[in-house]
Amino acid sequence: MQTHFPSIQGAPLAAKKTHTTKFHGVTLEDDYFWLRAENWQEAMREPEKLPEDIKSYLTQENDYYDAAMADTKALQDKLISEMRGRIKEDDSSVPVKDGAFAYSWKYTEGGEHPIRIRTPVMAVKKKFYSTLIKRRTVKNILKLVLLMKIQATQYLHGAVILPGLNIILSHSAI
Repeated sequence: MQTHFPSIQGAPLAAKKTHTTKFHGVTLEDDYFWLRAENWQEAMREPEKLPEDIKSYLTQENDYYDAAMADTKALQDKLISEMRGRIKEDDSSVPVKDGAFAYSWKYTEGGEHPIRIRTPVMAVKKKFYSTLIKRRTVKNILKLVLLMKIQATQYLHGAVILPGLNIILSHSAI
């Protein structure tokens, strides 16, 4: 089999340090257990807290990768810019209600992964209502009145006050 990759010397090899663990009478041996940092969650937020031996090995791995892929750097940059040019970088989803919360996601410009958002349902409704109040068209005010009337009958069992519009609705008003 012919490869088109240059031969790069010095691939890092992780040291084998056998660690034995016993679960439910079964003995497990892991030669690379030492690569799992006990404080891995903290190290994900603050990489400087990663133990020095793990950090050293990962740096060697990254350096090896950079050397192996150096001749493709221009192609990688071209592909990434082409893919980013085809997507909307500041995209977001509509919140989806599930129980007491609404879930959505959004991308930030230049970000690589979506940000997952969990919001209490009442906060989503409040934001929606405030948007309708800011845009004081007859259609939006009617929408707001009907939505608040529905909410009043479902949750409040009484009067609804619409801040910003100085309107108070009761069950007898509509």
